[in-house]
Amino acid sequence: MLEEAGQFIVNILSNAIVAGGLQWLVILGVAFYFFFAWRREVRDTRQKEAEERRSDQILSMQRIRLTETNLATTYRLKLLDAGPATPIVSFNLTLANIGDGPLDILCALMCGRMLDATFRPGIGTHGRNVEWDDHRPFYWNDRDATGLFAGLSTTKSMVSSADQYLRLAPAAKGVLRRKDALRPTQAVADNDRTVSLKYQGFIVARGYPLGEIWRQLGGRPPDLIESLDLARLQFRAIARPDLHRWRCVQEALFNLNRLVFRLALEGSAYVRDVHEKSVYEKTYYDQRNAGKSDEVAKQAAEDAAAQVAQDPLGQLMAPDAWRLFLLHHMEFVDLRGHPADQDDPSKKPVAGKANVQDVTRSMEKLTLEIKQHYLPDLIVPDNFSTNSSYHAARTKCYDELQSVVQSWTRLMKLVNDCRDYRMTAAAIGSVPTGQGEHGVATDDGYVHMIKTDSVQQNLWLAYLREGYLISKPFPRQGKSRDYYDADDIPDDPRDLEPYVMLALSLDTTLPPEHMPQEVH
Repeated sequence: MLEEAGQFIVNILSNAIVAGGLQWLVILGVAFYFFFAWRREVRDTRQKEAEERRSDQILSMQRIRLTETNLATTYRLKLLDAGPATPIVSFNLTLANIGDGPLDILCALMCGRMLDATFRPGIGTHGRNVEWDDHRPFYWNDRDATGLFAGLSTTKSMVSSADQYLRLAPAAKGVLRRKDALRPTQAVADNDRTVSLKYQGFIVARGYPLGEIWRQLGGRPPDLIESLDLARLQFRAIARPDLHRWRCVQEALFNLNRLVFRLALEGSAYVRDVHEKSVYEKTYYDQRNAGKSDEVAKQAAEDAAAQVAQDPLGQLMAPDAWRLFLLHHMEFVDLRGHPADQDDPSKKPVAGKANVQDVTRSMEKLTLEIKQHYLPDLIVPDNFSTNSSYHAARTKCYDELQSVVQSWTRLMKLVNDCRDYRMTAAAIGSVPTGQGEHGVATDDGYVHMIKTDSVQQNLWLAYLREGYLISKPFPRQGKSRDYYDADDIPDDPRDLEPYVMLALSLDTTLPPEHMPQEVH
């Protein structure tokens, strides 16, 4: 009886233990279910927040990319009182940054012409447009000493100094000026009418894509945000410029507009090449062979020689010309800093004369010499075409800057080849049909040149690695940080340009009361 009672108690206890264990298992199971459900909910919430945050960042990035390089411009013409004989016309151009990011002004080129129906009769009639070439030009080396201006049409950089780093913060404004002297001319004043001027400009503004800002803050793939070094935000300015490269571009623009360079260019038109006649000789003999008199032939030859040097910077006021200039700008600053390989023509010395290495210093030294011994205060006299000092200065400048002139000649050939590529391609039956990321023909002149010309390609990749004139993308997977080759060139290399180019065509007038009177 006791044994049966004991066994009964043992069975009850065993069942209770089993039941208790099952209860605990149920409790643990429920607990684990809610724990994993909570974790899944937290993970889903975080993933959703990350996706929303990334979407917001992508939208912000696209918004910044679209608006950070937006410029608005206003302008006005002022007459500055520099004395009754030589008043100064000041063209003031105001630039306003209406985007979301800072802007570096890489260049601001400006030139002007005058609307004059007597220059080209019939313009604007019978539906004919009035084009830029229909306006009367006034170049610095025009042989006409009676024009209203002397140099208005020779393009100038409106940045006053290579040390004047021009950056516009968001919503900021800056004013650039171009000043030109008016000649006393009774003919215009007697007509009692306003003078209509057209200014043509070319502005290049460099923005900062968000990816570049992330790079400066230490961001790296695959997750740029997670890899940011936030401590840098406390002490380091974002969107930092490459001041050295900006200055080099400005120095190149200033050097190309120096009087000594323009004199050297004009001097080259009178020098016979080993293989062909000079510009002056060729034009003269062409005129004589056409039956023109000696006097007419000489005048035509003088005009042709002057045209070679009348507007160097004006040759850069086109998108692809500007792009090629950026690749070669160090040839007009300092060859020692030019990232060229041995195949680059700039490395080859001029026959019988060594290449000028430090171009800026050589031009500064030559400018001082011309100022002291040939043209006081660097003022070109109105009778310069028959002035012996002017002729001597022109010869001197060409002799000293022959290698720089050859660099310019090579650059102009590249620009012309780039411009004429489609015409040439059509002539040989190979019109390009490829399309880039933005629907642009991938084999137009500039793209073809970057992809097939080893010299241009090496220069393009060198500035890509530097990351200022060309945006520097993150290296491809498996490549070192600074390794870039031809495979990194997009279908359209212009996709990696961090700047925008703005062409301006502006009309303004000068009232008759502001015209200078001829001094008797």
